[in-house]
Amino acid sequence: MDHDLTHTSQSESAITQKLYRHLKRTPGTHKLGVLYVVDSVTRQWIEKARQSSQDLSGSAAPEGTFASGVHRVTELLPSLIDDTIQNAPSDHRPKVESLVQIWERGNTFPGSTLAELKKK
Repeated sequence: MDHDLTHTSQSESAITQKLYRHLKRTPGTHKLGVLYVVDSVTRQWIEKARQSSQDLSGSAAPEGTFASGVHRVTELLPSLIDDTIQNAPSDHRPKVESLVQIWERGNTFPGSTLAELKKK
């Protein structure tokens, strides 16, 4: 049986909390890797939300849905990026900027959220 993080939406809240806590506790040298996991999980949730016809446009997503998971990650993203930029080695900053550009091109997160991230 497949037990990857994106298999069920029922645990989206727990998964989001674990990703957040893990990034906060991770040494600066490893925070970028956690952001890559956040990216991968979020993109899988977006794909599964679309396949299930879940609305990704706002905070009205019911608890336990893929769309709710995407919304939670979107809310936490500024904090995750701040923590990474402040604590990761300086050579990781261009990689974080590249990730934000990927999110822009793929419409992974709302443009307003990404615009705020680019100011940092």
